[in-house]
Amino acid sequence: MASKLVRRSEEETEAAKDLNYLSKFPTYNVDDSHEHIIEFRSSGSAEALVSLVLNSPTQCYKQAAEESIKLFLYPNIRSMPKLIRKHCVRLVLVFCESLYSEDKHGDQHPLYYSCRKTLDTIRKLYPFVRELAKSLCRGLYKFRESSHTKVHTSLRLSIENDVQLLTFFSRYVIRAIEDHVILKGQSLPLDMDDDIFEQPCYLGEILFLENMYDDLNLEFIQCLAEVKGNVWYGRFFEHTPTWPSYLSVLRELKKFSKIFLNYEKDLLIQVSKYQYQMDILIKLSKRSDDLLWLIPYKNLINPISRDYLLMKMFPGVKLDFEKQHKMLIDRSQILTESFKPLSLATSKSLRCGLSVEFRNEEAVGYGVLREWFFVICQELFDPKAPVVPRELNYFAFAGRVIALALMHEVQVGITFDPVFFYQLAGGVISLEDI
Repeated sequence: MASKLVRRSEEETEAAKDLNYLSKFPTYNVDDSHEHIIEFRSSGSAEALVSLVLNSPTQCYKQAAEESIKLFLYPNIRSMPKLIRKHCVRLVLVFCESLYSEDKHGDQHPLYYSCRKTLDTIRKLYPFVRELAKSLCRGLYKFRESSHTKVHTSLRLSIENDVQLLTFFSRYVIRAIEDHVILKGQSLPLDMDDDIFEQPCYLGEILFLENMYDDLNLEFIQCLAEVKGNVWYGRFFEHTPTWPSYLSVLRELKKFSKIFLNYEKDLLIQVSKYQYQMDILIKLSKRSDDLLWLIPYKNLINPISRDYLLMKMFPGVKLDFEKQHKMLIDRSQILTESFKPLSLATSKSLRCGLSVEFRNEEAVGYGVLREWFFVICQELFDPKAPVVPRELNYFAFAGRVIALALMHEVQVGITFDPVFFYQLAGGVISLEDI
């Protein structure tokens, strides 16, 4: 698609006419328009247009790309239906991120400021979060009511897009309500059993958020309940493209539940009834998914899934025999000889794999690596070993060894407290955790 735009830009006079991409959207049909934008976004055309603007040596190419981007910006976007406008937000966010320059001494590209203005304008045109939640509910409902034989790509992308946008904008809505409540001498969570009309804060927003939460929560629980049924009837692999989004929906529900008294508790009680379904969703998740928030909720997932979840939070090993980090170690001095080469190794090389050989021994391969992990951990955590307070670098070294053992899924014969894994995965430890 981007290549077609570029070819049409060879003549400046023709570019303005032929690059009117939005005018070709079937705006009379919201579903078709939505699918049109989804295809445009998923094809990487947004990034390609920005690349032309920033890097093309040909002026007419630059101008054609700029005109194409402006079609998604204010004021051109005003002529689009609100539902279509909503799906353009993700494109504008991509434009913003790609155009932003971290050079403190240089000016931002003019299009960057246009993108910022467009985002602000869209946010003011209508209650954006409410529209997103309604769209997400519709998408989840359509998925539940589908034939259970095939999930249309546009529906899957629509649900993913709505979840991403809800995640982006909900944080500002919740933060604004929290700040305003504090200014009025109150605090979250709010008791909705009180006389809401006497609450001196965000009356309309609080009421619509509660209604939005109830609708989304009901639809989510119904979707969650059907996961088991679909697996039971042998349709496990047919629904994997959409199921992982359920955990992202639950994450957003948990955020909103903190606004209202007892809502979070009720949500967790509801979800805890579907532990089997939660385990399935976790097994379908990817390393890139944000699932750290699930760790403290032990009642939602079983211990096996919790271990599986923790392991996914570590970067995977991408074996590259040419770039992997190699070490030749004297077995009698395993700790001291491993310290320097491992401490100086870059994270990038360690992610490509680790190869260990013992001096004057012929054995190589995974068995040697596993033995090295076991022996060095026994020495590191030997309670009889002398304590050397000045050697603080050994603590960082020990942490690197532990992380590598987890990445390579090697048993080292050491038992750690769950709090250690939580902190290692990026969680914030409190006094109550200890």
